[in-house]
Amino acid sequence: MLEFIRANQTITRGHNIFWEDPKYTPQWVCDLTGPELQLTVNSCIQSLMNKYKEEFIHWDVSNEMLYFDFYEQRLGPNATLHFYEIAHMSDPLATLLVNEFNVVETCSDVNSTVDTYIPRMRELERGGVSMDGIGLEGHFTIPNPPLMRAILDKLATLGLPIWLIEAIYLEEVLTEGFSHPSMNGIMLWTALHPNGCYQMCLIDNNFQNLLVGEMVDKLLKNGKQGRYKV
Repeated sequence: MLEFIRANQTITRGHNIFWEDPKYTPQWVCDLTGPELQLTVNSCIQSLMNKYKEEFIHWDVSNEMLYFDFYEQRLGPNATLHFYEIAHMSDPLATLLVNEFNVVETCSDVNSTVDTYIPRMRELERGGVSMDGIGLEGHFTIPNPPLMRAILDKLATLGLPIWLIEAIYLEEVLTEGFSHPSMNGIMLWTALHPNGCYQMCLIDNNFQNLLVGEMVDKLLKNGKQGRYKV
């Protein structure tokens, strides 16, 4: 895959190093405790980031830490801070992000609102974490553009670039995202399925545009024509 990416000069990002949900943590890792787990965590960060040093422009170091806390439960409250310290030392040029869901989609989720995300980011900042961006998943049921705009405005007070990592309801969400001055980019989740593409894929298995690809091309064209920021 990387040979293809290099040959086609495609920018690549890493998602993710750690997923705080134990359900998605390998069983052999769940069985580790104390110094053994800490050694494994350090090795995981260093081996990944050294192997792909200067190849991956982004790393979602910690995924969904507002909902789950597997590593902090096992290694103490500074576990996440330690992730970012080791990651930054391993590849100082990589952009390091946190990734979270139900921050920009809704204000009804007590675990993951903008008012829980911001204090957590500031806490990491006070601990000395060099954070480079805010990752937002976009699992929208029905998008609410005014709410999305207000939440992006709040997150912008952190002074960090914002990346919308996954999004559906494309036209509304992407237009709103592209239009916000703190939005640095939008990633589309385009996983392949054995029987063909999911609904978010840009192209089919023959590299021909699907409806999603047509929509993105249209939005990019409108952006180049100055109808909104790209």
